[in-house]
Formats: sequence, C-alpha cells, structure tokens
Amino acid sequence: MSYTIETKNEITGIVLVIKIPEKEIDLKALNTIQADPPPFTIPFKYRSVDDLMVLTYQPGTYNEIKYFHGNKSPAEYINLWKSLFNPFIECDDWFMNAFSFITNPENIYWDKDSGTVKYIYVPSLIPCSDSNSLKLLAEFFSQNNQTSDNSLENKVLRNLHNFNPYEFVKMFSEDNIEKNVSLYQHNSAPQPIPVPPPLPISEPVPPPPLPTPVPKSPPKLVSTPKPGPGEIVIPIPSGAGGKGSNKKEKEKKNVGLFGKFMKKESSAAPVISEQASQPSFIPSSPPPMVIAGDNDDPYDATVLINSDKPKGARFVIDTSGGKMFPQFIDLSDKAVFSIGRVDSSAGRQVNDFEFAKNMPNISRKHAVVETKPDGKYIIDLSSAAGTWVNGQRISPNVPYLLTQGTKISFGNAGADYTYEGN
Repeated sequence: MSYTIETKNEITGIVLVIKIPEKEIDLKALNTIQADPPPFTIPFKYRSVDDLMVLTYQPGTYNEIKYFHGNKSPAEYINLWKSLFNPFIECDDWFMNAFSFITNPENIYWDKDSGTVKYIYVPSLIPCSDSNSLKLLAEFFSQNNQTSDNSLENKVLRNLHNFNPYEFVKMFSEDNIEKNVSLYQHNSAPQPIPVPPPLPISEPVPPPPLPTPVPKSPPKLVSTPKPGPGEIVIPIPSGAGGKGSNKKEKEKKNVGLFGKFMKKESSAAPVISEQASQPSFIPSSPPPMVIAGDNDDPYDATVLINSDKPKGARFVIDTSGGKMFPQFIDLSDKAVFSIGRVDSSAGRQVNDFEFAKNMPNISRKHAVVETKPDGKYIIDLSSAAGTWVNGQRISPNVPYLLTQGTKISFGNAGADYTYEGN
C-alpha cells in the first residue's frame, strides 16, 4: 500500500503529513516508538481525526539525502550503505516491520551532524514496501554515489544481482572492512619485525705481502751531434713550426668568447631603409581584465571576461561585500548545485561552489540551488547562520523560487548577492 505525503511549509521548517485509517495502526510498534524513538527515524506526532490517524513528521535539521549524493571516501561510502540498510535489521528491537519504511528516495533524509540516514516510518499493519522496493533503493544509491576504491563499488554491484539487505550489512562489517578495503583506516597492533641471527665471527685473515718494488731504469740520453767545421747550430723551441705555426698561434689569440667558429663581423655599418623601419601591423588592445582582490584577498586572481559569451544564471556580489567574497557564483544547469565552505578535513572538493575555509558564518554544506521545470529554487541545508532571501531568513528544506533581482545572503557576514537569471 502506498501513502500520500502532504508537505506543509511552516515557520519551523517543512512538515510532512500522512493519513491512514485508524484501524490499520500497529499500536505495539506505535507505543514502542513513542516511548523510545529509534535513532534512524524522523520523529512524529499523531492524533485521531474522523477515524483517521494523522501522523505529522518534522525533519527539522535533517535534509533530503538527494542533496548529498556524489563522490565519497571509502569510509564515507561504507558508512552510507551501513546506515541505509541497518534500520531494516535493527527495527525488530522496536517491534517494527521492515516493510513499513518509506523507501522513496525523495522522502529519505540525511543527518549532517551524525552522518546517518533518517527514514519516515509508518506504524501500520499493512506494509508500504517490499523486497523489490529495497532493491530499487539500492540501485538508485549505487548510481548516484561513487568512491575512489573500485573494489567497494564492484562488491555492491555483485550483491545487487542477488539482493539481500542482510548481505549488504554483512558485506560492510568490521571484519570484512579490514580485509577488503585498502583505504579504510583502522587501528591495528604493529607486527614485530624479525631480527636476523648474528653472523659467526671468524678469525682475521692476515693481509697478503706487499710486492717487491722494481727499480726504474734511468732515462736514455740522446746525444746531440757535434757541429762540423764551418757549421752553425740554431736552437728551435719545441712546438714551433715556422710560418705555419705562427698562423695557428694567431688564430688562437683571435678566438673570442663564442668559439673559434664565430664568423668575423663586417666593419661596415648596416643600411636600414625607411620602409623597413615602419611596423607591418598595428597591435590590438589586450582584452579587458577584472582584478578580484589584492595580495591579502583569498580570491586574488585575474579573471578574463569575454563580453561576447552569453552569461548564464549566477549570483553577483553586492558592492557592500567588497573584496572579501568572490564576485560571482556561476550556476550550472545541474539538477542540484551545492554551495558551501571548503572542508579541509575531506581532502577534496565536496560542493559545486566553495567559499574559502576562513569565510565567516558559512557552513560546509550551506545551501543548494535546485533546477526544476519552472525555474531555479534555493534551499537552505540547516546552515548555522542561515540563508536569507530578500532580507528574510528562510526555513530549512523549504524551496524558494529565484527571480531576476532576488537578494540572497549566505549567513550574515557580508556574503550578499543578487540573482541574475538567463
């Protein structure tokens, strides 16, 4: 059986209402849940109206999980799957039915603080889902969430063929994590390093005797013939070669810094015509540039702007924002465009647009812009300092339609922008 979920926007945030016949209520599960709320369900209140049981759910600070899909670390990926299917196993402790959870991905929520999934549970004797619904849920999350460890994704795909939620939880148990996840961090005792046995000490071997030196024979003297009568002996220095030698010595003296193969430049001055001195082209002016910030500005950069390129939807900083915040936030045509602050602990980009990590009053997951057939909507993700539209703080999880000139503020520290549509 499927239930119609009515959505209401109130001051405290979004409210979900489900109405079921009073005779179908599972009183045992209802009383147990109210006395000891499970950690994986959204709190709800109930009242009887005209033989109907009206269940009112308040997600509060929980956000729709579709805003948190994307790339995840191996540890986050494992936590997602365990948090997704553990409730179907642990629900027996509250006398709950595993097939009374709302498994529509549009109605599944995420707790940013604890990093866990929150379900809407209907305490009814008639189930609203089946095993095939759980398999479709697993396939949806497999398509919309990835990780850097391919072995984890392959394990999920293999288990989807013979789907069983118990196997999913067992697959990501602590024992299997340590054996199969290469990037999963766990504390294990270091193994002792084996020490090799000492080598046997042998007696020193005396060095071989030095060879007997052989005396060198004295150099042979070459006798110079004595001149005969009437002859004159003229001594010639070594290396001299007459006229040819003088030419080589002259070439060596004339070798400059760039080598002996450098051609000798002509002493005549070059002739430059008036026609050659004129430039053959007129240089064009450089494209316009916008300098965003100075050396102290975290967004100090030179941005080239092409006036011929059409501008898409974007947020433009107000003049009061100065150089502290980026001048533009270009919104893509993605179904969900996330905005937040840099999360240095993640080691990667987790939002489509990220403010610097030292930006005040901006949460790591602050807001999203969702594209729908009738336009773009901005949704606050339970941020600490809030998202403001035209000077009014909007409630978490409540979509607000963006129109030309809408004023948007992320927090209250000067990140004030104006929406410009297509």
